[in-house]
Amino acid sequence: MPQEELVGTITQYDGSKGVALVSLSDMLSVGEQIHIKGPHSGFFQEVAALKVAHQDVHVAYQGDLAEIRTLSPVEPEDKVFAEI
Repeated sequence: MPQEELVGTITQYDGSKGVALVSLSDMLSVGEQIHIKGPHSGFFQEVAALKVAHQDVHVAYQGDLAEIRTLSPVEPEDKVFAEI
């Protein structure tokens, strides 16, 4: 299994759009493989797109509140890990 590094925490989830807001503790880029883990979720996906302040970006940085589309429902406080 690849090594993982915590890059953020889910703060909100809009189930009607399948979009989560992630409070980033590290950098996250489009194309990265992430692992979202929580008490009721656990799945891998690629970051297909990122938005910060409603603007499309290729890279989001520590301290940003990034919007990502998720393949499955998530909950606030779920953790987002990136493969290193």
